[in-house]
Amino acid sequence: NTVNRTPANTLAYEAPNPFDIRATAFPGRYTTVQVRLDDKTLKWVPGSNVQFDEDNFTSINYDPLILAIRGHISDYIAFDLTNVPSGERPVVESTGNPAEKVLFSGDGIAISEGLGSSSVFELLDPVVIKSGTISEGPVINGKKALNSYKLDETDPSLSIKTALVGIWRNSTEVISATDTVSMVAFPNSDDNNRQTLVLFKQNSAGKISGMWHGYVDYDATDTTKGVFKLFPIGTLTTGETTGQEVNGTVSNITRANGAVKRADWDATGTLPLNFSFPATGAFSVVR
Repeated sequence: NTVNRTPANTLAYEAPNPFDIRATAFPGRYTTVQVRLDDKTLKWVPGSNVQFDEDNFTSINYDPLILAIRGHISDYIAFDLTNVPSGERPVVESTGNPAEKVLFSGDGIAISEGLGSSSVFELLDPVVIKSGTISEGPVINGKKALNSYKLDETDPSLSIKTALVGIWRNSTEVISATDTVSMVAFPNSDDNNRQTLVLFKQNSAGKISGMWHGYVDYDATDTTKGVFKLFPIGTLTTGETTGQEVNGTVSNITRANGAVKRADWDATGTLPLNFSFPATGAFSVVR
């Protein structure tokens, strides 16, 4: 039998102190603050009601570098890889198949295969969680709901629990790629001088046929320049980047209220043989 020990319209327990949170809100984006609870942190003790171990809560939830619970950008932009040669795509670990989508948020990177209950969604960065699903939003009263993903983790009792849920959008809904080759950058939730870079090309049908990824570092002293690195998209899961690294410089940076909006890029040095892109171009920042 279940006994309700909490009267209606009341809280079972309210922590005595507020907690420090570091989260940034971006227009049109989703920011999530995720917390962990376990039976050592919050438990029912007969005769003592609910007991909360604040020290344990902060230990498992606070980022030791900032002494706060860190929020993260949780909506992802998905790029369709099904027209990229299989040997150039990252491999989904649980199936051994080439990924059909790669997803970027600015804080995280994920890959997926399929859609719906039988799909696979694997988070690769900033932490590795390789048990999830990805779905398209249902149509409700004639309007399509947002696409979603769900990540699962195993708790100490070996039960599967939902660890994180969020939404995703197709890149074609967010990015207007007017050229055959395009590059975009994604800021992270700290909105600092490092951003995720995605370089991709499209075939005559407008489908992505090749992709490299990496990051750009803007110079903290000279705000007119920066540097970048790129790697084949397949290295997301192999980690084998030897001889497959493209380095370059960033210039002609356009800013608004201090935030980078666009810039030019130029690859330097000897380019890898498998780099089938121009050596120069421009990119925009997805905000």
